[in-house]
Amino acid sequence: MLLRSLLVVLCMVPLAWAMGEDNNSQAWQKMVQAGPANIPVILKDLDQANPTQANWLRTAVEAIVDKELSAGRKLDQAALEAFLKDTTHQPRSRRMVYEWLCKIDPTTKAKWITSFQNDPSLELRRDAVADALEKLPKESDRKAGLRTILAYTRDRDQVDAIAKELKTLGDEVDLAAHFGFIRDWAVLSTFDNTGEKGFAVVYPPEVKLDWGMTPAGKDGKPTAWKRITSVDPYGKIDFAKNIGKIKSSVAYAVAIVKVDQPTKVELRANTYNSIKVWLNTKEVIAHEEYHHGDNMDQYVGQGTLNPGENIILVKICQNDQKEMWAQSWEFALRVCDDLGTATKLQVIPAPVQYATTPK
Repeated sequence: MLLRSLLVVLCMVPLAWAMGEDNNSQAWQKMVQAGPANIPVILKDLDQANPTQANWLRTAVEAIVDKELSAGRKLDQAALEAFLKDTTHQPRSRRMVYEWLCKIDPTTKAKWITSFQNDPSLELRRDAVADALEKLPKESDRKAGLRTILAYTRDRDQVDAIAKELKTLGDEVDLAAHFGFIRDWAVLSTFDNTGEKGFAVVYPPEVKLDWGMTPAGKDGKPTAWKRITSVDPYGKIDFAKNIGKIKSSVAYAVAIVKVDQPTKVELRANTYNSIKVWLNTKEVIAHEEYHHGDNMDQYVGQGTLNPGENIILVKICQNDQKEMWAQSWEFALRVCDDLGTATKLQVIPAPVQYATTPK
């Protein structure tokens, strides 16, 4: 289906986006030649564009704007402000429009920046956080102000900076709670991953969850449950410290979470190891990689929490690499919305032996 902005300038030439670089280039030139009257149409079409189309549309509208501003001509400020105000539009497009408005009206930032504090555009929200921190007075009420700003902050670097300052003021931030990391897990180990085969093997926890199960595991030894509660600020569950530095192994971690109503969520995990994640038996994450980094929100899966109790099952596979940098056997997982806001839920402790993650 052709985008309407393309139809306007191509008079319904069919499938222009699928006909090659030359046709795309010609379409782009005609969109630019159509001038500022085509801006609202292009911006609206960006909401439905695929990545390739969005790239052509975005550069076209930027070229139109640059041409108009360079010539000293005015853009339709009211139309642009209406687009920016409508949070249903794509975040990147709204950020682009905001930057144009800042160019044509020096008062734009003062008028809009506060309204971005809870904006679905993380870029605009980041701007609002930076602005609020810059304006925050350094007097006695700074602690309360930092706490207020922290509530709508989502980017880790900004959260860390605020938490660091609050700590100097005697106020400790629970970072794991802010980000929505699950800290209480029941762990069943250890299964075999010799030759890295374990990632594909369906071990008993993937078939049926039974707190009384102790199936045969690695080398025929019985597996065992252990409850691990993380004290790491970013929710790390360290199998190497709690279970042992067991190579070529698989461990499962289970969390029980409860909500009152259906809740769409993202499960965001990070690990140096291969990982699979299920939400209520549905696989939402699967990445068979070893020791390729461990960054927050490295892997993301989507799902819905049902009213009542829900089961999150995590499978972590460790391989047999001997290098010092390949000894990590751990993971962290948080539950949040698509902006990274921690989901309000209750974690139900599993009925297994308690053990605390070493500090």
